[in-house]
Amino acid sequence: PTPTPTPTSTPVPTGQPLNKVSGMKWDNIVDIPLGFADGIDNTVLGGSPLTGIHDVKHFGATADCQFIINASISAGSRNLSSAFNPFTAEDPGKTIVVGHAGVSGKNLVTTITDYVNPGLIILSRAAATDAKRTMVQWGTDNTRAINDAIAGLTNGGTVWLGPGYYMVSSINLTDVDAVNFVGATWGNNASDRGTVLVPMNGNYPVLDVTASGGVKIENLQIGTTRSPVTGRVGILLAAAEGKNWGHLITLEHVFVTGSWNASALYVYGVGDSSIWDSCFWNYNDGKYPMYFGRDNIDNVASRYQTIATGSVMCGNWHISKFEAHNITPHGPSTGSAIRMRGAGAMNFEAGLIDSSSVNGIISAEVSSNGTPCFRHTYTMCNFYTEGDTKPVHSINVPSGEFLSVMLINPSFTCSGPIVNGSINYLELSRP
Repeated sequence: PTPTPTPTSTPVPTGQPLNKVSGMKWDNIVDIPLGFADGIDNTVLGGSPLTGIHDVKHFGATADCQFIINASISAGSRNLSSAFNPFTAEDPGKTIVVGHAGVSGKNLVTTITDYVNPGLIILSRAAATDAKRTMVQWGTDNTRAINDAIAGLTNGGTVWLGPGYYMVSSINLTDVDAVNFVGATWGNNASDRGTVLVPMNGNYPVLDVTASGGVKIENLQIGTTRSPVTGRVGILLAAAEGKNWGHLITLEHVFVTGSWNASALYVYGVGDSSIWDSCFWNYNDGKYPMYFGRDNIDNVASRYQTIATGSVMCGNWHISKFEAHNITPHGPSTGSAIRMRGAGAMNFEAGLIDSSSVNGIISAEVSSNGTPCFRHTYTMCNFYTEGDTKPVHSINVPSGEFLSVMLINPSFTCSGPIVNGSINYLELSRP
């Protein structure tokens, strides 16, 4: 249920110490013993929500997602077992994802019905495929609780996610303004050391920021390699049909990892935005960790908005101290680390840009309306691969021209020319 603010609660401007702004003592709004601000002034009537700060736990969110790697279930059976004995009597009612146990070997997404013992639970749906020693995740579906926390902000504000693993489908940050979506930090493989959004399925983007402006996402992780789920998109930034294109988005200290069948970060028709100190990994080596473009090339859909169609302006990004990894340990890949279509005024600096792609570490393409990529600057970026096969090119221009490109103190590792295709340099400095 939505908490009711009291008249005594004080608006808190973001980016300033709470005790200096509100007159309340910092000790009174810190969740002891974790040491994180929980948005509660414990001096007021035993605790009341501060205006403009919504802690998702007060909306029913529970960071309780767990993972195992050796569960087994037989086709036609509802009995799921594990020699690790991970289950408890608190598990019935939680959502569970069993890797490769669904129809045609897809994941089985269902709920836990009964607890038998620490090594055996009963599911509400039977497996369609035998799955032995498979990956499993289970926990509370936090989608509605987190979405309620966002929707409850009447004039912008902050949604706070404490540390832990939150299982979700698609979080609705669409068509909002001036919202901060803040976690504790990205995860360190322990539930008390970071905030992680764990996707339940690959139907929609995990964090959907379609048609929004002035949104800041910081200190959180999306996805984990311990999950059986292949996601659609980690973060979607997109223009919506009939609405202003998204703009003024900031990602800071964000880590998106896992296997994504479109991209870890997918930007369609969004500009005037920035990324700082963030990492984007995609273990699907046929796709890409970062996409910026005027075209919705993968036909990504939003659960909450109608995505724009056609070619929509995309550009004016500042991306600093970042990593983009298209990961395959052996042989060549086809997915570039960064794929762009008609994106302009892109500034990349201090980046690790990694792929062994036959289509180049960066693919700079012409959009459907004939706009090439233009006015790009790469400053102190490393173009390389962690796999055993060098990329064919550092920058590939498969069609048209790549206009007004500046490379400043770069480092290249490729098997062919640094740049393949038609390119117009402003300046080229090679090591």
